[in-house]
Amino acid sequence: MELYCDHYGNRVHLLSSPMKVKRNEEKPSSHVLFWTGADGRRSKVNLNAKVKQSVYEDNKNRASKELSNEKNKNPLRGKYNRHPFICHLNSLARFSSTIAIPVSFQPNQDGVSKGIVFVDCSCLETFLEIKVSIKNFGELYSGQPVWETTSVSRMLTFQHSDLLPILVSPSEVKYYDKYGEEFDNVYISDVNIECCVPQVYRNLVLYVNQENNLVKSLNGDGLTVEHFDFVDKMVVCRNVIIMFNKERLIFADTISLLPLEVLITDRIHTSLPNGVVYKERIKHLNVIGEKEIKKESGITCNMVAIAMDTHLIVVEIPLCEEPEFVEIKMCVEVPGLAKDICFISPHAGFLVSVTQHDKADYLPRETLYHLDSSGRLQGLLPGLGKGPRSFLPLMLSAEGTESDRKAWHIYLRDGHDGIMCIRLD
Repeated sequence: MELYCDHYGNRVHLLSSPMKVKRNEEKPSSHVLFWTGADGRRSKVNLNAKVKQSVYEDNKNRASKELSNEKNKNPLRGKYNRHPFICHLNSLARFSSTIAIPVSFQPNQDGVSKGIVFVDCSCLETFLEIKVSIKNFGELYSGQPVWETTSVSRMLTFQHSDLLPILVSPSEVKYYDKYGEEFDNVYISDVNIECCVPQVYRNLVLYVNQENNLVKSLNGDGLTVEHFDFVDKMVVCRNVIIMFNKERLIFADTISLLPLEVLITDRIHTSLPNGVVYKERIKHLNVIGEKEIKKESGITCNMVAIAMDTHLIVVEIPLCEEPEFVEIKMCVEVPGLAKDICFISPHAGFLVSVTQHDKADYLPRETLYHLDSSGRLQGLLPGLGKGPRSFLPLMLSAEGTESDRKAWHIYLRDGHDGIMCIRLD
């Protein structure tokens, strides 16, 4: 299973295979990570051996501190060699260039212990220096409601975050860096969860407090931002904070916390006045997709799709340290809540998956809409099951034609345990 792939071409795969054990014993799995570099270098790391070594050293250090009797200095040595070391992997996560692998193991007859393996995949040297943190961590904290979960196995990804959020108790979230060290913490009682869950950009934690003010936290130091009135919803997308205050959408720089100017592309019709004004209470504000593009002027931008209740808004945000503006490229109303989007090309437009179910219905259904770059409807496909869609757009030769003409082929999950392909002629 591929866990990591960066824009340089470096890849990390996980291979799990049964271990050879004695008859009638449980057959644990051996977990090995493989590194394949863009420069052709390869290497591998045995996760079981790394975790076993860390558990042994951790218990040896604790025993050395607690016991003064020389003959009991190392009482745990035999317990780790008597039986195969069984290490189970739980739901994986990725933040920045680091893979976090929660593990559970039973080093002796005292019960099951937990830990997290931190694998920095930015280069081969850091990949080989795996950090194993032996702590009884809580669950990875994504803040997604139950109805957002899916039966499709996928890695939990924290976009543009250098920190891993972990729910250590029902009232506290702690944030860990790639070395497994605690960096920040937030108490749930301080957060207005109805507005948003705590968001992370790099090493900044942002959330809305109980007074509906924006708060930026860095290494435990919180700063309350008071120049944005009554933040009702908030979401962070890379270098921009997107907020709604019961009257309009507001865009602000994540670092300086200053508001950004909103521009509107010429010759487009927006479903909202000025593309941002909406004087009603909203229930959903989510970023459903983003894509990095390079414009003819040479400026690199982040194209971001925002679902605000039944409105789909696509904006371009310059990728720089302190952007001064955002540009609305499309603002249309769709028959439901947009859940997933595929940016195809400026000429071919978008594919958007829309649902009318906002909770765990017995038979949730989604409809796929094809929109051009201005938001005009080009076609639709009803009856899809629950996402994620996992879109893969490819420019391939059109089958059944004698010419060398190529067309867009978009592969996606149909929500019914199948994969389908849509060809746009």
